[in-house]
Amino acid sequence: MKKLICGIMIAALLVMSIPAMAQGKCKISVENAEAVSGGTALVSLKIENNPNMAIGKIKLTFDKEKLMPVSAEKQEVLQSCYSFTSNLDDPNIDASELDYVTISWMNMADISGDGTLAVIEFAVLEGVSGSTDIAVEVSELANAMQNNIAADAVKGQITFTGGGDDKTDEDISLGFSETTVSKTPSSIGGSVSVSVYSPKALNAAFICTIYDDRGKLCAARIKNEALKSGINEVEIGDIRASANDQSSYAVKVYMWDSINGMKPLTSEPIMKRY
Repeated sequence: MKKLICGIMIAALLVMSIPAMAQGKCKISVENAEAVSGGTALVSLKIENNPNMAIGKIKLTFDKEKLMPVSAEKQEVLQSCYSFTSNLDDPNIDASELDYVTISWMNMADISGDGTLAVIEFAVLEGVSGSTDIAVEVSELANAMQNNIAADAVKGQITFTGGGDDKTDEDISLGFSETTVSKTPSSIGGSVSVSVYSPKALNAAFICTIYDDRGKLCAARIKNEALKSGINEVEIGDIRASANDQSSYAVKVYMWDSINGMKPLTSEPIMKRY
């Protein structure tokens, strides 16, 4: 009898040591979306049948040949969370190399209600077509008592329409804005700013250079900028080079696509001579 009682007590202790499963099963899904090649895609992560949860960790996987993650922002369901993080928050991560995005949250009290957990913004690379899947994996989901919550994970899809290949250099205009470049007998340099009109949002690299009259590169500076549709003012910054009084110099600014293979976005650089 003593052995039987001991056995029951050990079994009870083992059961108590295993995290309990919260009642109910929810669905976490990626909402289908449409995007233009070369534009931006906003992907919503949804929850249905929320049995009240406080802790979560979710991984979204995608094709990095078609998409580059930009940001992950919490939405109405998670607005009250005191902690919401993503791997995109790490400044040392090169987003162009990622093929997944993680989001994690934690709250002291349970959160109820269905709706949108987060929205993930992607830059859509140039020339893509058709569609691509966004897979979802729930690695952790629990309530405030740390009872695990069962969840069905449902992938979503982004369908690409038009754009991208229709872009021509006539669509984008680039010109000097305020500059303080000047030449002395021993140096040339100053700050350079440009004004850009773009018909749509895109990521661009501005390469500012100084060449002498023999075609030798004397200095270069690169500024990456996320452009909105319409007129953008871009401060490239200060650029300087040694000079001699016998030479003339040209300041040239090139505008390249910083996501899709560093292709030129204008047929010619803009230039000022000194």
